[in-house]
Amino acid sequence: MSPKCFACGGFGKKDCQVCAGTGKITRKSSAESQKGKKNLTCTACQGTGQINCSVCGGTGRR
Repeated sequence: MSPKCFACGGFGKKDCQVCAGTGKITRKSSAESQKGKKNLTCTACQGTGQINCSVCGGTGRR
């Protein structure tokens, strides 16, 4: 068995950099009638908050 991936610690997943692992991103509304902030699903991780490790491709191994 190959050793654990150093980048993800063998988990195969890492917190999404775009949403900081929350699965949501906050956007300011630009429409005059909708002032404020809007929570949207993160498109980088599809709302899961995690992405496959780019070093091991999600396997957790080197």
